[in-house]
Amino acid sequence: MAIIAGLGRLGRDPKMSYTPKGDAQTFLTVATRYGFGENEKTTWLSLVCWGKQAEVMNEHLKKGSRIDFVAELTEVRLYEKSDGTTGYSVDAKLLKADFIDGTAKAESEPEDF
Repeated sequence: MAIIAGLGRLGRDPKMSYTPKGDAQTFLTVATRYGFGENEKTTWLSLVCWGKQAEVMNEHLKKGSRIDFVAELTEVRLYEKSDGTTGYSVDAKLLKADFIDGTAKAESEPEDF
């Protein structure tokens, strides 16, 4: 199991849906930055969470919200970008998140932790 942690900003509003069994699931698109000046780069992460955590994330976060997160890496996919360079997509299961700014001041953890 690979664990990733970082600070990020939501690139769009959370997207919540329900599984066929009725469990809530929320998908978050989070941008993280690293490097400095001309070397600064952004990595986009697709995070997913379930149950009560999914409901809390959907209720309190919105596009532009900042979170401090810990997630379990599930998949990295390579793809060809429109400019011909190689990009990658990072998918992960959200384990823990702290809300950084005004939308909420709370911590959420999955029920099995």
